[in-house]
Amino acid sequence: MKQIKKRLKSQEGAVLPFFAMSSIVMLLIVLLILDIGNTHIIQSDAYKAADAAALAGATQADAHELVDYEQHAYKEPVFREEPVYNYECGYFTGDEWECERIPAYTEKVFDHWKYIEEPPTRTIVDKWAEIRPKDAKELARQLFNKNAQSSTLAKEQEEDGGNLNFNAYLSDPDKITTEVDMNVTYDYFPFFSEGLFSEDVPNDVDIHKEAEGWAKVNEW
Repeated sequence: MKQIKKRLKSQEGAVLPFFAMSSIVMLLIVLLILDIGNTHIIQSDAYKAADAAALAGATQADAHELVDYEQHAYKEPVFREEPVYNYECGYFTGDEWECERIPAYTEKVFDHWKYIEEPPTRTIVDKWAEIRPKDAKELARQLFNKNAQSSTLAKEQEEDGGNLNFNAYLSDPDKITTEVDMNVTYDYFPFFSEGLFSEDVPNDVDIHKEAEGWAKVNEW
C-alpha cells in the first residue's frame, strides 16, 4: 500500500508531455517565421523589380517646350548732306557794292527715320515631357523579366507554375505605373500544422506591389 502511494506522489516523467507539446509549438513558430521571412524576401524582390521597370520605362519620353518670342525695334534718324552756297557782299574794291560767292560747304539735313530690329528674345513659357507608351511598356517588361530571373521570383515562379503577373500602363502622360501580382505558397508551416488545428490553415498569400516612374524634364 505504501509503495502505491509513493508512486502516486512521484512526479517523475510529468515534464515529458509538457516538453513534447512545447517542442511542437516552438517548431511551428520557427517554421512560420521561415515562411514569413521568405515571403518578405519575395515581396522585396517584387517591388525592386517593379520599381526598376518603372524607372526604365519613364526614360522613354519626349521633351516639349512652349516658347514665346518677343521682338523689339527702335528708330534712329538718317541725315543727308547738302551743299550750302552763300555770298558775301560789300565795298571790296571801290565805291560799288559787290557780292562775291564764297566757297560752298555742306551741312546735315534730316532725311528719314530708320527702324532697326533687335534679335528676338526667346522665353520658355512651359516645359513638359510625355512618355511614349509602346516603347515604355516594352522596355519596362524586358527589364522586369531580367531582374525577376536573377531573384527569388524566378524560383517561386518555377515551383508554383507561372503565377507571376506583370503589368505596365501610363497613369498620366508623364507617369508610368508598374504592377506585380503573385501568389506565394508557404513551404513549411501548413504541412507540419495539418491535423493540429480545427480550421484550415492558410497555405499561401497574395502579393501585390506597385511602383511609379516619372519622365524627367531638364532644368530650366
